[in-house]
Amino acid sequence: MRDFYLVMVGVLAFCAFSSGKVLASDSVSLMGVRGLNVVPTARMDAEGTLRATLSNDGHYTHGTVGVQISDQLYIGLRQSADDVGEPHFYPGMDLKYRLFRERYYRPEISVGVQSAFGHKRLAAEYLALSKRYKDFDFTLGLGWGRRGTRQHLPN
Repeated sequence: MRDFYLVMVGVLAFCAFSSGKVLASDSVSLMGVRGLNVVPTARMDAEGTLRATLSNDGHYTHGTVGVQISDQLYIGLRQSADDVGEPHFYPGMDLKYRLFRERYYRPEISVGVQSAFGHKRLAAEYLALSKRYKDFDFTLGLGWGRRGTRQHLPN
């Protein structure tokens, strides 16, 4: 577990000193995609953006390295560790694809797959709609699999 933390701190240090532009409005969910806490948004980073995150939600520690491949596609490699009892590791590859850009009346719409490849313990899918109104950015979404807490919709 110590080696895992050392590697993630190294990746974060590399990204912190790279020549990237960080906006104050950018926030990242616990799984590494743009969002807030556990809710991903439909928003995308600028093409070529490299992001590394390290987060803990009480039961899992997540380390993610992701890149915005194009203006419509984000790919992230994630390593999650179960913090309860003996540590277990759950690798995953996360994808997010923008279906529609935001217009005057239409929100930005994206679909995402968490653990598209890798361990299925944290597998989830979601549809996110984000719309700006003046200084506010609203997000509405639907999630299933791990994102559906009551498991009404299986993945």
